[in-house]
Amino acid sequence: MLIRVTGDGGLLLEGPEDFGSFAIEIDSGAGQMAGAALARIARVEGENYAWVRQDGLRTIAPRAGDADWEAGLAKMIAYAASKGWLDPEGAIRAHIVNAEALAGAAQDSLAAVDGQAFKQAMRNLAGGVAVVATGQGNDRSGLTVTAVTSVSVEPPCLLICVNKSSASHDLIIANGTFAVNLLGSQHEQLAMRFAGAGGVTGLDRFDLGTWESGPTGSPMLADAICSMDCELLIHQSVGSHGVFIGRVVGTQHRTGSPLVNFQGQLVALAGN
Repeated sequence: MLIRVTGDGGLLLEGPEDFGSFAIEIDSGAGQMAGAALARIARVEGENYAWVRQDGLRTIAPRAGDADWEAGLAKMIAYAASKGWLDPEGAIRAHIVNAEALAGAAQDSLAAVDGQAFKQAMRNLAGGVAVVATGQGNDRSGLTVTAVTSVSVEPPCLLICVNKSSASHDLIIANGTFAVNLLGSQHEQLAMRFAGAGGVTGLDRFDLGTWESGPTGSPMLADAICSMDCELLIHQSVGSHGVFIGRVVGTQHRTGSPLVNFQGQLVALAGN
């Protein structure tokens, strides 16, 4: 099954009975219309993939509604789910065969601001400070992050972003699990340590603080304001970072004053 974005910005479904493959191809003449066309049925993430909504797929499938076709689609969806190619909303991951065409279309549109300007702007977004940790025993690894957000309640999922240069990035993928530990006002030194202050790396970072194992075995900070243990559901590469969506399988929380990063400074907010 191939979704083709035509030169005039249209969408065609080729090989609709081929449930053994699922991809997107963009005609060279589509230009800036490619992104807008795909947005009608899918969410493009990174350089090589898009998540196609099932209702969007049916709008371009000539046999949508036919019993035989729907049965074939159901089998394809079940297979995608078994491989982790289905997002929490049921969208199906499709490989973009010629991703350079979509990248070229993006270059034809408005240019992005430079990285330094973006960093300066984002310094104004106050964010809770967390330590993301993965692994067990001597194979533990962790880092300090502010890029944490909820994704859904059914099922409970959250999202984190980790720089690809971090040692923890590939370990999260390899382990398939991670814990998010939200820090309190008493954890400023721990936040700096897991951010790399003093050159402390790897397992040595866990010498500070009391750590327990969550349901997946991931490290959970005993006195964190909140800890959430997660099974990795989706990983997507976007620019310099990996985006991870985890299904929350365990939580523990307590009262306290949260630690927040604002304008590059760690500050505490009044808690309960």
